[in-house]
Amino acid sequence: MTRKILEIAYDEYENIDELPNEEEIETIEAAEDALKNNGHSPYSGFNVRAAVRTKTGKIFIGKNYENAAYGSTICAERAAILEASNHGHINDINIVAITGKSDECDSTEPIDACGSCRQVLVEAEQISGEEITIIAACTNGKIRRIVGMDNYLPFNFGPKHLGMV
Repeated sequence: MTRKILEIAYDEYENIDELPNEEEIETIEAAEDALKNNGHSPYSGFNVRAAVRTKTGKIFIGKNYENAAYGSTICAERAAILEASNHGHINDINIVAITGKSDECDSTEPIDACGSCRQVLVEAEQISGEEITIIAACTNGKIRRIVGMDNYLPFNFGPKHLGMV
């Protein structure tokens, strides 16, 4: 047996102005602006917004949509990726920003994508052939920046394993 250690790389920031480029700042600001609009989270009271930016600078917004049958809930990240795909941009996504707020608590931890959303992001990254940058934030705390889905979902499975890319 050989024991191996897995390390992931990410950067943490205190505010969005510290992010390394204007495209990332604009993308997280778009997600934060979308928080001002009503979503549909009557069960958890937790509103999540995601902004997907393409290499050409187009931004698509997704909001979480909760459902009484919890398995039918749609996450903001998948909603944003599907919106980009609906407009023909599944192959050129390069930044995904996620933020959220709760009616019940005031978290200072960044809002990260769930496992299902990370899997969808793996597919988008492998289709595009370039790493996606993830910006995870909350309304009043630190920001996490992760480059590449191998850092966000290690040991992932996607189109490359099926010989599709």
